Amino acid sequence: MVRLLAATMLALVVVLMIGAGCTRLMPLRTDPAIEQAIATGDWKKVVDLAKAWHERDPANPVPAELTGEVWYRLGESQKGYVEVRAMRTHRDGASEDARAAEGFADHLTHTYPDSAQAWQVAVVALICSRDGQRMVRYGEKAVALAPGDPSSWLSLGYGHQYAGQPDKAIDDYNKALGLDPKFMRGWYARATVYYAKGDWDHAIEDESRAIASLKQEFSALYLARAEAYHYKRDLPHALADYDKTIEIDPESGMAFYCRAGVYELQGRNDLALRDLNRTREIWPWWKDALEARADLEERMGLSDEEMTDLKEIVRRLPKPTTARDWETLGMAHARMDESKQAISDLTRAIRLNPRSQLAYEWRGCCHLNLQEYDDAVDDLTKALVMNPYDAYAYGARGGALTYRGDCAKAIEDYNRSIQLDPKDYHPYGGRSAAYTILSQSAAADRDREAAKKLGGQAAETWTQQCTEWARYREELRGNAGGPKDRTDGPQSGPQ
Repeated sequence: MVRLLAATMLALVVVLMIGAGCTRLMPLRTDPAIEQAIATGDWKKVVDLAKAWHERDPANPVPAELTGEVWYRLGESQKGYVEVRAMRTHRDGASEDARAAEGFADHLTHTYPDSAQAWQVAVVALICSRDGQRMVRYGEKAVALAPGDPSSWLSLGYGHQYAGQPDKAIDDYNKALGLDPKFMRGWYARATVYYAKGDWDHAIEDESRAIASLKQEFSALYLARAEAYHYKRDLPHALADYDKTIEIDPESGMAFYCRAGVYELQGRNDLALRDLNRTREIWPWWKDALEARADLEERMGLSDEEMTDLKEIVRRLPKPTTARDWETLGMAHARMDESKQAISDLTRAIRLNPRSQLAYEWRGCCHLNLQEYDDAVDDLTKALVMNPYDAYAYGARGGALTYRGDCAKAIEDYNRSIQLDPKDYHPYGGRSAAYTILSQSAAADRDREAAKKLGGQAAETWTQQCTEWARYREELRGNAGGPKDRTDGPQSGPQ
């Protein structure tokens, strides 16, 4: 479920603006004709010009962003989703791309400062850079120019959402929906906030309203609702929506991947394996599907080849050149328990892309494995600044804080992790350990039982390991000449 949450959040961001992914880019030369068409609201012309721009410069992320935005506005979301997917690549040079998107947004708004549409589209372009504060400023400008346009409030909501202000984002989306109750993008955007909060019922309600507002079926909405049902453990409804997603979009790798998770929970491992194999056919570059398949095969007793599959990733990247290459290599080494090599790889990724949340998160977990707790906290904090809705990172940072003695702060992180992913037993086990060190035995016992209820014997073992290691670290801190350091602590925080 941890991998599902990470995958889900990625999917929601992609659908939010269709094509916000960053790709390798030649120096950006903006198209004045496109800028004029945006400023005047000639959206059909924007689509045609964006396609031509993409043909001239296929590695440029901006034409894909514009195409997705325009098809949303023209009410043909599914068509846009498929077109943008075909325009995107999966090997990035993200920091360079972010600068290019920012440059386009700045040029557009400087050229047409009195056009609300220009400021709205600029906000979408800035999603690539994840510069929430800047997005807020641009969204406020759109609202000032066109307060009666729901797209202006939507843009401001995007800004507040990326700035880590979810309640303000909900207020903005409420205003957009007050202006147009059939505004699909408003319902969907608000659902993403509820989803990030772990409020599955409100997320499902908004996603259902988004679906009802459209004349044409849109696979991404069914996928989002399926994932909310999945987290609620409402498996029949989740399965029905995953099926519907695949019916509309047979190339939805995410739907096959997540449906496999439902089948696993139902004990239908043969169907789960079939869906994971299909995911790999669609997305051969995606490590999560590779790892999930290896884990499932191991549990099914079909093979003991997870390390072989991981080495296959390494074999595919004999000469890494991009941030994505080094991320993939680093994560493979981390999964192979080669933490020092993984840190080296992920550091290379960060040098190429300082905005890589994933690289900071995985490097932080490798530092945690090596008992380098200060470095782990530093990296995981950076990851959480970039994505404040990452349950895994909160749980891992909670572990690092616990083992360096900051149990009160650790409990705050475990609380947040549990709020975001209440079905994962790992943060309950970690929090139990922290409560034990603070001599709050009743709270520790409650969390121990909660973890056991969610994960059975595996959770009980995890909680015991966390508690023993926390006590050992506390003993070291209390005895200057204490015992020699051990090397058998719990690995990686939440798994």
